[in-house]
Amino acid sequence: MGFIGKIFVLLTGFASIFFLIIAASIYTQKPKWFVEKQIGGNAGDIGRVDFIDQMIKVYNEADKRAGQRWETNRSPISKLESQRLERRDFYQDQLTRVRTGKTKDGKMISAPIVLQMEVDPNNEPFFTLSPNKPIKVGVENLDCIANYNRKISDTYAAIRTKQDTITKLIKDYGDLTTQIFGTKDIKGLRTFIKEHEIILDNTINGTKHLAPILTDRETEKLIFTRRNTLLLGRIRELEQAIKQSTTGTGK
Repeated sequence: MGFIGKIFVLLTGFASIFFLIIAASIYTQKPKWFVEKQIGGNAGDIGRVDFIDQMIKVYNEADKRAGQRWETNRSPISKLESQRLERRDFYQDQLTRVRTGKTKDGKMISAPIVLQMEVDPNNEPFFTLSPNKPIKVGVENLDCIANYNRKISDTYAAIRTKQDTITKLIKDYGDLTTQIFGTKDIKGLRTFIKEHEIILDNTINGTKHLAPILTDRETEKLIFTRRNTLLLGRIRELEQAIKQSTTGTGK
């Protein structure tokens, strides 16, 4: 029992010190509830109770003004609420016009005509609709989104067709280029033309080289032909003379 009693005495001493520290902290750090009762308080300080009292007065005044404002706006708000469905239908019709080019009744329109809300001249929270006017960009009327999507699809298809045509033309151009210039394994038209030009040049050069020889041969041929003619004529004369001499001897 003596040991347990000592433990309780020690625990009681520690608890007393702990609560003493808490009490001192609260006393030194406590908020200034009433500045006039605080020692060494500044003249401009205000206590928590006085501050809360001032804020209650401010909030009460704000609540009063809010109530007056609510009473003032309650009637216009009721009127606006009565127009809420009409405004909703109005905007749905405008969206349908812009998206599809049709009215909410399904009637086609040439261009999306959007009605604009105008402020009432009496500053009432009501709206009036301006005359029907198509939306314009510059001098042209805007079309509906559905028509623009259709035009985009048609333009895309036309672009793809042109791309296919251009691709085919590029391929044909490549084939013709190959036919003209050839490759490492295939001779092109330019190579054939060059070869034929070389053959033609060689033929012309050979003809020029053979021309003097042919001229000499033609000249020799003429000379030999003339000599041959003369010799044949002389042979005939001799044969005639022999015939004549033989005939005379026989007589």
